[in-house]
Amino acid sequence: MIDVLDDTLSFSTLSNVSSAIAIFDATDQSMYWRNAFFRRLTWFGSANGGKNATEVSLWELFDERDFEPVRNLLAIAVEHGRAYDFLRRVRRGPNGYFPAELNFYKVGTTPEGNPLVCLEVADISLYKSYDEIESMRV
Repeated sequence: MIDVLDDTLSFSTLSNVSSAIAIFDATDQSMYWRNAFFRRLTWFGSANGGKNATEVSLWELFDERDFEPVRNLLAIAVEHGRAYDFLRRVRRGPNGYFPAELNFYKVGTTPEGNPLVCLEVADISLYKSYDEIESMRV
């Protein structure tokens, strides 16, 4: 039995897992780290440079009318360690959106002491499509 995973193994697993995850600095809402699937799923929303953006803000992933609920989720995650939203629209590139399930987890702090929050995004349109196809089966 493994007591502690090797750091490089853990990092490799998180980078290549097929869940879209990114870590944001809860103080300035800038993206601190992300895995490859997060990039493929969101295209980094409306960030300058799109998929090739080097600086991404949490707010570039949501419509302005969703800022307040997302701000509340972020605050809950910082205070209680976790927050969840079962349906929120997330930007896919500058013009598109997809329905998503969001999980926020407090995962640590920056060297400056700012809280870090992991955002996990699940594209629920995939589940909806599957359910629609299954309902058409005879």
